[in-house]
Amino acid sequence: MKRLTFFQFSAPSIATMTLLMVFPLAIAIWLSFNLLTFRNINAPDFVGWRNYIEVLQDAQFWRSFRFTLLFVAIAVPLQMFVGFLIALLLD
Repeated sequence: MKRLTFFQFSAPSIATMTLLMVFPLAIAIWLSFNLLTFRNINAPDFVGWRNYIEVLQDAQFWRSFRFTLLFVAIAVPLQMFVGFLIALLLD
């Protein structure tokens, strides 16, 4: 009986997570393997790994990737340090 109650209470949240997270992720993965333009919106062309190969060979992507890593490496520790200082001052 307890197990059935658990599933009854969990079902709405599992259904919501599936609708809001799993389906969009699956669609995004499917779209990443297809070429979709306004001209062929009803019949996208399957291109396979070509989209990923083009991105990984693009110099602008790698510059952006390095900048993002640098930003995260500086911003996250700085924010943690400032938050820790504020917490110490409030204590």
